[in-house]
Amino acid sequence: MGNATLNRAECDKWVSLGSRVWRATTLGDERTVVVEQDEPQPEAEADHAAREEAATAIERELSVLFARARSFSLSIAAEVHPELDSAAYALLVRLSDIEPVRAAEVVDKSGLDKSTVSRQIARLEELSLIERVIDPTDGRARLVQLTEAGRERLTAVRARRSQRLRDTFTSWSTADASEFGRLLGKFNTGLEPRSR
Repeated sequence: MGNATLNRAECDKWVSLGSRVWRATTLGDERTVVVEQDEPQPEAEADHAAREEAATAIERELSVLFARARSFSLSIAAEVHPELDSAAYALLVRLSDIEPVRAAEVVDKSGLDKSTVSRQIARLEELSLIERVIDPTDGRARLVQLTEAGRERLTAVRARRSQRLRDTFTSWSTADASEFGRLLGKFNTGLEPRSR
C-alpha cells in the first residue's frame, strides 16, 4: 500500500480495473490516492474489455437504426402529405399528443428552438394539417391544433406504422420484446439532459 498522485484518467483506470482505492482526495486536476499496490485483477480487465466491445457494438447498431429511421420517417411523412418533411412530421406527431396548445408551449415540450417551431408550424398550416384557434381561456391568445383532415391522415399513417412495427417483432418472444422495450426506455432516460 502506498501513496500515488494520478491524473483523473489514471485514477479512473485504477478504479475501473478493480484496484481497491482506500482514499481519494481531489487536488485541482489531480487526485491523491492511497491504493493497494497489487496488479489489476484479470476478471476486472476482462469485464472492462467486454464493456468496450459492447459499447462499440451498440454504437454500430444505433448508426444503422438511425439511418433506417430517417428513411422510414421520410416515407411515412410523405404518406401524411407528399410535401411534408420528416422534421415537420415529427412535430405533427408531437402536437397530436399535446393539442390544443400555444406555440410557446410547443417550444418547451419539443426541445426545439423558437424559430424552428415557428417555421414548422407555418409549414404544417400551409399544408392544412394544423390550424390556429382562439384560446377559450384567453380570447387574445391562439392555440395550435390538428385539423380534422390532419388528424385523420395522421391516425391512418400511425396505424400502418404500428402494424409494421408489430410485424417486425412477430418472430420475437413476448419476453424478448418486453425486455427490448424496457432497455430502450432505460437508454432513452439515460440520454435525457441532466440538471446541473
